[in-house]
Amino acid sequence: MSIAFTLSKQGVLFDQFYALTHTSEPNYIGVVGGDFFGAFNDAFYHIPENISTVVDLLEAKNISWASYQENMPYDGFTGFSYTQTNYLNNQGQYTYYERKHNGLISFDSVANVTDRALRIRNFNDFANDLKANDIPQWNFITPNLVNDAHDTTIDFAADWLNFWLVPLLEDPNFNSNRTIILLTFDETETFSINNRIYTLALGNGVPKELRGTTDSTFYTHYSALSTVEANWGLGALGRGDTNTTLNNVFQFVANATGWKNNGISGNSSDIPLRRAQHVRHQPRRRAHLRRPGP
Repeated sequence: MSIAFTLSKQGVLFDQFYALTHTSEPNYIGVVGGDFFGAFNDAFYHIPENISTVVDLLEAKNISWASYQENMPYDGFTGFSYTQTNYLNNQGQYTYYERKHNGLISFDSVANVTDRALRIRNFNDFANDLKANDIPQWNFITPNLVNDAHDTTIDFAADWLNFWLVPLLEDPNFNSNRTIILLTFDETETFSINNRIYTLALGNGVPKELRGTTDSTFYTHYSALSTVEANWGLGALGRGDTNTTLNNVFQFVANATGWKNNGISGNSSDIPLRRAQHVRHQPRRRAHLRRPGP
């Protein structure tokens, strides 16, 4: 039995969830900033310090937050990538971490503010925070380049999820009765078709009657942002998170908060094209986890 099937029985499958564009980095930027600000590749972007992110909204409401990036060398690291000993075969060096999969660090309003930068941490810190029952309320978690399937395969990533995520679902320090975990990818691999990606909502905060069901509402990465905003009453950044075509809130959160979605669902012709044609960078899919439950 595949891990995707096993997990889908525990959550809600979003079968019309779309990335924003190609390549990887604009999607990471967009999901925390409500826009990808013209980014069209995986370059070293600095988004000016006067540009707000979800962090500003969370801090205004005293919602704790962190980002955990696997194999990032130390808290607040702003480098383009990090190479270390290849732990898979103990032969040579391997680049496991790349900045392009760390959306918040692209914003100078985070990277240039010491207290904020130090909340972008690695998986050793995650393990320590979990043990101390000190996991923040909102998290963005990115596996490294082999565990996210970028440099390996979906089967490799599935094995990692089985090893890393499945036990966490049984840990109350991670998965409380108010926790929502969004398991998703940054983009599809094929640029010539619309940018639909596998996405699943998990966690004990998912209503029991919805577990094992499919939601065909049209969602995008902006929906992940607008759902967090609706969940805690954060207000909005005024970008893609307020675009009424692209910002549908996850339906069970919309129901709880009184949010009105736009009604686009299924294979509607109203679903806009979410792809771009650029020079390819050989993308594969990255798994994220976001935990917006209070």
